[in-house]
Amino acid sequence: MSNKRLIAVILIEDDKIIQSENFKHTNVIHNSSKIAIDTFSQWRVDEIVILNVSKNKNEKKFLEILNKIVKKCFIPIIVGGWIDNLNFAKQVFNEGADKISINSALVKDFNFVRKLSDTYGAQALVGSI
Repeated sequence: MSNKRLIAVILIEDDKIIQSENFKHTNVIHNSSKIAIDTFSQWRVDEIVILNVSKNKNEKKFLEILNKIVKKCFIPIIVGGWIDNLNFAKQVFNEGADKISINSALVKDFNFVRKLSDTYGAQALVGSI
């Protein structure tokens, strides 16, 4: 029998933790990711997925948020949302992401996904559907 894994997901929209219903209807549930990270650490989750679901791409702001999270988290982190170029992917990994999650780019630009795989290894990519 395979082991069960607990993977938590944090949705971030413009520096707020949100709850979402099909990414359309959203409710802000907290202004700080610290409580979510502390809770998931207590629950001993195996991985945390952090998805940037902001309506506008703001790489610098998201990297600042990610930096704050990574400093307090000792659980493997998968990061997704707005990752559509190698430079941003490199910055996400440099901030401490263990893996990145790719969604739209899987369909729009498979060569980009291939370049990511060649650069960081297939084990560092998660396809998000």
